[in-house]
Amino acid sequence: MNQVRIGGGSEYVLFELLSHEVTDGWYEMRASVAVPGFTSAVNAFLEPTDFARFEQQLKVLYDTLQGTAELHPRESQINVVLTGNGRGGIEVTGDISSISWTNKLQYGFTIDQTFLVDTLAQLEQLGSGV
Repeated sequence: MNQVRIGGGSEYVLFELLSHEVTDGWYEMRASVAVPGFTSAVNAFLEPTDFARFEQQLKVLYDTLQGTAELHPRESQINVVLTGNGRGGIEVTGDISSISWTNKLQYGFTIDQTFLVDTLAQLEQLGSGV
């Protein structure tokens, strides 16, 4: 199963591909967030272009350690923003919502740039359809 994980240990955002088929231009995914004291997960549909854009922005962030990489799918059930501090620290913020948007969890945690290596490899694998 393909997955994209941002973070590690007890603080992460995880996208798990539920089907290897792209249906009508959408990936069906299980998106989950874990931060101390809270976890949330939703089934969501994301477009391959969402991940392609995010991957390009994340490569720049990894190379420069500055700026942002943003994943804001059209359905907006989950949003992720990574912001570099220029010294290797990365702030991960965002929100995850129920399908009816009646419940929303806003989250935030920090990682360092070493976590981005695996995330970038996973994004590349997802984009190649492996």
